[in-house]
Parts: sequence; structure tokens; C-alpha cells
Amino acid sequence: MRCRDVLVAALLVTPATAGAQTPYPECNKGLIPASVQNTNLCNAAVDFLRISHPAAGLLLGGGNPVLGKVTALGGFPNFSIGVRVNASQFVTPDLSYDGSSSTVGKDDEIPVPFPTVEAALGVTNGFGARGLFALDLIGAAQVLPVGGLNNVRLDDEATTVAGAALGFGYGGRVAVLRGNGLIPEVTGSAVWRSLPRLAVGDVTAGDNYAGDFNLRATNLRLMAGWEVGVLKLALGYGWDWYKGDAHVEVTDQVGGTLTERVSVNLDESRTVMYANVGFEFGFFMVA
Repeated sequence: MRCRDVLVAALLVTPATAGAQTPYPECNKGLIPASVQNTNLCNAAVDFLRISHPAAGLLLGGGNPVLGKVTALGGFPNFSIGVRVNASQFVTPDLSYDGSSSTVGKDDEIPVPFPTVEAALGVTNGFGARGLFALDLIGAAQVLPVGGLNNVRLDDEATTVAGAALGFGYGGRVAVLRGNGLIPEVTGSAVWRSLPRLAVGDVTAGDNYAGDFNLRATNLRLMAGWEVGVLKLALGYGWDWYKGDAHVEVTDQVGGTLTERVSVNLDESRTVMYANVGFEFGFFMVA
């Protein structure tokens, strides 16, 4: 077997903060005592979840599922191993916010790296001399370090590495058009990824509100690419679906007691466009 390439890349995504405003349906279910402050607190927690969830999904999926590669690997035993580093300017909200205004301040803002180890294995070389419908299997392990983030913690049953959340992905890629000259290589892929439950805040420790979520992502990609010597160029379009089970809790600002956990359904979709430029030098590639 021969290692086809080792990949290194970076992606920067910056989620924004949001202010609590009109009541969300989740905050009017009777589990949280009705008051302007309590509603604002609940809204703040839901806002944070709805901003963070798709941002985490984008970091999880990125663009090209096999970074730097524009063609199928050419069947067994060819394989590719890559290291991708996505990053986000992560913002945690001010958990001492008491709901007396509609603007939520920020508590911390730091860059968070999101390294991913990806592997692809050629399964079949496809049909004909040009390998139409050649198939690759894709696997990934994603690491999300949360130790440096204020008030962010992992679920007790989460899979971890050195205190960081560990997520996994699997899927496949197929060659749907083999290139020739100006005609690009075209591949399609589907990858399913997940992250364990993350929580921000703890009302039992004195925070006024808290929220938690997990993430299940489906990433579909259609990519056209060209190879010219050491240069690899790819343009892609994709569809992402992010699902998760989430909860919010608030401290009742009228009675001073803890409220029941409120379930929040996180189910969003996004379209993704991306470009990927890589340079291959023997067994090593930078993209």
C-alpha cells in the first residue's frame, strides 16, 4: 500500500452574539414562570444554542471531504491521510445576565482550533479505462478542545481525548465524471458526522441560565476539480443538515428557584460553496 498524501489546512468561521428579544415558543410552555426577565433569560439561552449549533456544524463538515484531492483514489489499496485544522472565534455569553434588558453581553471570546484527522480508502477503481464510478470510503475523527472556554463543559458520558470532545464521521465518495483537459473531474460525496453533548452554564452553580446540545450532521458535496502538474484546484457546492437535542434552564428571577428543563429542537440546513487549492509533492500535499 502507498500513502497518497498528507494534508494540512485551516478554515476560519466567526459566529456572532445575539440579543434576547421576542419570546420563543419554547419559552412559553409553562415550565418557566411567566415574567419579562424569565422570558428574556430563556430567549438568551435559545439564541445561543441556535447560533452555536450551525456554527459547530460548519466547523465539523468544512468543504472538501478529502482535502486537496479532486479525483477518486483509484481503488484498493490506495489511501489518503489528512490533517485539517478549522478554527472559530468562539464567544460565550454573560451568564450573570438577569433578563432586565434585551441585550446579552459576552463573557469570553477566544479562538478555538478544531483539528480533524481524515482518512480515505480506495475501494473500487470503477468501470472502464477512466474509472467511472470509482468509490472511496471516508472516515474522520474530530477533536473540539473546550478546556480553555469559560463555563463550557462536556457531557459526563462524552468520548474525550485529553479533556477535549471527540466526534466521528464516516461516509463515501464516488467519481461521477472523469476529467479530460478542460473537462473537470466531478465527484459526489456523503458524510455523516457527530459531536457529543456540550453544555454552557450551570444554574445549580449560580448561573442565571444554561443550555446544552449535541450535534448530528449530514454533509453532501458535489465537486468539480482539475489537476495541472502539482496544482490541484476544486470548486464545490454542498448541502448540510444539522440536527440536535437541546435543553435550556433558567433561574426564576421572581421566585429565585430553578425552573424545569425546556427542550429545544435544533434542525437546520445550510448550503455551502467552497474552493480548494492544493499542491502535491510526492507523498505530501498542502491545501
